[in-house]
Amino acid sequence: MTRLIAPIEVLEVDQWTSSGDVTTHSWYDLHHEGLQRITGGDAKAAKQLFGGHLKFKTINPEKDRLEIGHVWFIQNEKGFPELFKTNYDSSG
Repeated sequence: MTRLIAPIEVLEVDQWTSSGDVTTHSWYDLHHEGLQRITGGDAKAAKQLFGGHLKFKTINPEKDRLEIGHVWFIQNEKGFPELFKTNYDSSG
């Protein structure tokens, strides 16, 4: 029997942006204002060095793979991002 997993929406950011205040902003605000909302941690450096990375995407958690150097958040019951999966690049 095949087990079907419903696709879910995730917020994908680079690992440096993930060190900022991602979880203090509502899912709604991040959808509408994006990367400019994120401050703190290494988020500012990421924006200055390569523009940072923040996008919403629909994934199948059993099939889709998270790229190295990225982090996925899911929306919690209060409407804020919650850490879901990480794939930090530790090669540096």
